[in-house]
Parts: sequence; structure tokens; C-alpha cells
Amino acid sequence: MVNMGAMTGRLRAGLLVGLLAAGFARADIVRDIVSLAPSRPHSYEQYISALRELSNSDRMHIETIGRSVEGRQLVLAMAQSPAHAGLAAEQRPPCILVIARQHGTESSGTEAALAMLRYFATTRDPVSLEILNQVTLATVPMANPDGVARSQRRNAAGVDLNRDWEALTQPETRAIAEVVDRLKPVATIDMHELPASSSKASFAGSFVQTFGADASIPRWFSDDCRTCSTHIAAWMPQYGLPVSLYFDYSTDTRALCHRYMGLVRGVPSYLFESKTGDAHPLGKRVAFHVLGALVVGNYLIHTYYDSPDSGQPVIAQTPEVEPAPPAPVADPTSLAVSIAQPLQGSTAEGRMPIVAEITGQDFSYVTFELNGLLRSMVTAPPYTYVVDTAGCEEGIHTVKVSVCDAVGTPLASTERTFVVSHGTAPAR
Repeated sequence: MVNMGAMTGRLRAGLLVGLLAAGFARADIVRDIVSLAPSRPHSYEQYISALRELSNSDRMHIETIGRSVEGRQLVLAMAQSPAHAGLAAEQRPPCILVIARQHGTESSGTEAALAMLRYFATTRDPVSLEILNQVTLATVPMANPDGVARSQRRNAAGVDLNRDWEALTQPETRAIAEVVDRLKPVATIDMHELPASSSKASFAGSFVQTFGADASIPRWFSDDCRTCSTHIAAWMPQYGLPVSLYFDYSTDTRALCHRYMGLVRGVPSYLFESKTGDAHPLGKRVAFHVLGALVVGNYLIHTYYDSPDSGQPVIAQTPEVEPAPPAPVADPTSLAVSIAQPLQGSTAEGRMPIVAEITGQDFSYVTFELNGLLRSMVTAPPYTYVVDTAGCEEGIHTVKVSVCDAVGTPLASTERTFVVSHGTAPAR
């Protein structure tokens, strides 16, 4: 079992539904779930055995949705209220779909999915049971069983499944796409892991990637993704889990799973990437995925059940963390933000870091906008976003850095311009 001692936050199950009295809620649903994860990842055979055990619960629906290249089972495992068993998608509560381990060597998503399934299959907590009356948790805990068996990233055909979603050439991606047709989820989460070391700046720590707003993305969709992201940014540090958030747009490739789900299927989608390495043991990585999934589920429940007839989502307030005292009201005058790099009007080449310096402490996260589009939210230093200027048009570009509170209100902002030239840069 994993050690949760370093975590300081407490996400109560009662905050997920808000229907029953707080006294019925368990102390911390995140700890309860993560405590069910093993200290070592499941092999494929152990995973199938675990699913077989879970199938004894009347809250579980487990089915084989296809076969991998080498014939291993692709399994859909769902936690649901027994009252909803056998109902069509239109008759059951909203569904959140979790996809894990498209890359065979990235284990924590599988363990997070299994831990959540085991918790909801066995819990006797009334509030946790009420969650299943309001939402269906659907998972594909091991999307690449051949990669797991071979201890490799790609599937048995040598294909990176998370680059196959636009083409759908592989049996694994096709099987999951058919599940999306059938279940009609209202949100998807794709769980991955980052290498322990990487020269890519965005891979320095765990992050979540979703969608921003542009003219081709519906407003309700981008509002959903951004507002849910602010909830994630508020919750992760409460558990000692710093996180950055990045935002995609309609011009991005559809080959990745979360972009396919969002830009092709129109489902609000989230890519979770947990950092590996000595400082990020399995339990911490599982906690990152579990907490993120619960926050998305919380937002899903509130927007689905609290929305007016117009269908526009009503944004639920970010839950308070208990038993911490109420957070002090931030004084904007005590905060200041400046951009240390790049210099005003400088010419940018290659991958250019935008480096922000913050004075003051009463804030939740820092946002980076490029030419009016939100690109990143960062909850812990260093407050940096790297611009790949190869993807920028020639000319003047504007970056804006803002310091925000937990609900996204800017408390301090600053802007800077830089120039992109794809020819020979002028001498400095």
C-alpha cells in the first residue's frame, strides 16, 4: 500500500455531491482511494485477475470490448449504481470516461483507475454511494496490454497508440472509439506519465492539458475546460501536487487521444501527465490521477445537475478545503508580476522561455497568454512558459502574464512584446 502521509489536503466525498449532510462524508476520499493502490504495478495477468474479482460487485459492469494486436483483452470497467445497470446512455447519469496506459510503460493510470473502481465497488459510505447515483465512472484501465506485456511504449504492431486517433488504424484505438459512440461520455481523461528527465521544459513537472477558446471552439466547451482547470489548479497544491496546465486550440493535430475526443467528438477532454522519477513514486503519481479525476467528476456533477434549461453550464464554486480556516482575501496591492525574459521588443528564435517573477504570496496560480490565447496555468515556481517560435507567424507577438486567485480573478498582470523572424536574426 502507498504512503499518503505527505499529503496535506482533504477532499471529502460530501463535496463531490453536496446532497447529504457533511457528517455522513468520509474524512478524505482521495486518501481512501489511493490507499487501495498496490506498491507495485499490476502485470497484465494480475490486472485481469483484479477485474475478475471486482466483477463480483453489483456496482461493477465489466466487459471485453475488443482484442489487442496479439489477442489480449481490451476491457471496459464501469462503476455505477445497480439501479442503472443495463440502461442505455440516454437513460443513465452522465458518464466520465478514463483511458489509461496507452503507453505500456506508464503504469500509474492503470493503478489509479483500478483503485477508483475498487473503492466504489466496496465502499459502504452513503455519500460515496450517492456519487454513483449521479455519475457513471467508465474506465479502460489498460488500453495497451501488449505494450504492458512487452514492457514497451508502443503496441505489438510498433504503433504509438496516442498518435493513432485521427487515423484509427489499430484495434485498440478503434475499440475505445466504439465505446465513446455507445457511452456518449460528457468528459474524458487520458492518463499518462512523463519521463524522469527531459530537455523539454513542459516536461519538468506534472501537467494537465485541455482546451482554450478560439473562434472554432464552442464557447460552452472552452468555458467548461478552462473553469474545470481552475478547480484542478486550486486542488492539486492542497495535496502537495504542483501542476501546470496547458491549452490546445482548433489548429492542433487530432492524432492525440484528448484532442481527438475534444476536437473531433466534441467531448471536454483532459490529458493528465504525471512526472516520474525518485521524487515521484507510484503512490504520488496515482494520487495525481485520482485527485484530478475526482475534481473533473465534481465539476461534471455540478454543471450537469445545476445547469438551467438553456444547457449553459452553471459554474460551481471551487470546494473549500477542510479543516483549514477560510483563506484570507488577497490584497492586489501586495502582489506584483514582472517578465524577466524576454526583453521588450527582442527578436525570438527557437524555443523561447517566458520567465515571470512574482512578488507576494496571496495568489493561486499564474497564467500565460500569447496573442490573447490562454496557453498555460502554473501553480508553483518556476513560473515559466516556453514558446516554440517555429509555430509563430513572423511579426510582433504579445505575451501577457497574470497572477490569479482560486476562482480565476486576475490580481496583477503585465505584458511584453517580442518579434519573430524566421530569416536570419539581426545582430544584437
